Amino acid sequence: NAARDQRQSLRGSDAKATDGATEEDLIEMEATTPVLVVFDLPDGSSVESEFAIGQSVEVLKSYIASECGIQMGDQQLFLEAADGSVLLMDPMSLSDYPQISAG
Repeated sequence: NAARDQRQSLRGSDAKATDGATEEDLIEMEATTPVLVVFDLPDGSSVESEFAIGQSVEVLKSYIASECGIQMGDQQLFLEAADGSVLLMDPMSLSDYPQISAG
């Protein structure tokens, strides 16, 4: 059973205010900052949703499995960036990819 590609592009949302925030607050705010993820599916359709930048690639795959019926094991997610496509690895989070920025 050949793996199906889910191609995605990401763009950040507005940055949150940080006046008076502690270092711990700033870390939490950064991890929960939303990014819009657009999945380009094998059938040519697109699905989009917001995820926290601290979410793992596995969470994105779980979303596609529940929303589109494509099993997680059959998925490969790619980040389409100016410097080419990057395969997103399961244990990594969106914040682990420098091409993805929120805000």
